[in-house]
Amino acid sequence: VAACRSADEALAKQAVKLLGGWGNENGLPAMLELAGDKALPVAGHVELMRGISRLLAGQKKLDETMAVQALGMARRPDEKKLLLDVLAKAEGPKARAAVEACLQDPALKEQAAEALEKMQKPDNGKGNGGNNKKKNKSKA
Repeated sequence: VAACRSADEALAKQAVKLLGGWGNENGLPAMLELAGDKALPVAGHVELMRGISRLLAGQKKLDETMAVQALGMARRPDEKKLLLDVLAKAEGPKARAAVEACLQDPALKEQAAEALEKMQKPDNGKGNGGNNKKKNKSKA
């Protein structure tokens, strides 16, 4: 992470690119910390936010706190839309509130509405068609 804040612009750019492409979720805390740095150039911020979105989307059990935090840090609608897709798998009230707040932004309204719709489905947008209900075992 220190290299990402280096005065050497080329080194910092390469370090951010490397961190943004990190392959597993143990890099999420460092990525979130760096993405929250307002001094980070937009290109680096975008690289990190896309990496954060990718890693969160790959989690078996979504870390909703990190996803909401990331949504709050995103600077551009493109990255916010990626995170809305991730949050569509969320179940908690904080995640729902974060998605609902995006309905006020014309650039995010459609994506936020889709995410809320997925959050309301019995399978929570996970693609199993709502088949997580217990089967009726009563005999006819």
